[in-house]
Amino acid sequence: MKVIRSAYWSESTHTTLATKAIYKWKEWSIEYGSPLFVNCGCNRMTGSGKIAHAEVATQETMETSGSRSSQYRMPDSSERERAIKDGWKESKYDPFNRLGRELAVDGVLDTLAGFVYADAACSFALRKINGLLVSEQAMERSIPALS
Repeated sequence: MKVIRSAYWSESTHTTLATKAIYKWKEWSIEYGSPLFVNCGCNRMTGSGKIAHAEVATQETMETSGSRSSQYRMPDSSERERAIKDGWKESKYDPFNRLGRELAVDGVLDTLAGFVYADAACSFALRKINGLLVSEQAMERSIPALS
């Protein structure tokens, strides 16, 4: 398995490329007929009761890139309610039942993140490449040589 995420702090180029890649993984999963990418989300927590500085930068970058709605700030109860409304289970934003034990919930739930089944993805990519090579060779044979 390979973790895939689009949260790269203030690195907007990385964020943009990774977000595009996630949508491509989703398309490839459909084409493959079985999940290559599993969109399970990722909860990044600090344990300090506060969102880390890097997460604040990530939130700003995600806002700029138009992906802010995929990020949920866990200390904010309205953000937790939004996560539930959007279909994410409480165990995703509070996996250790910190709220139930009256402890601080910190961090960010990144719902774009997930993982790729690397073996299946590599096999699928190889088949796609081989298909392109075969198509290219067939096309070369059908084009008359220039004199």
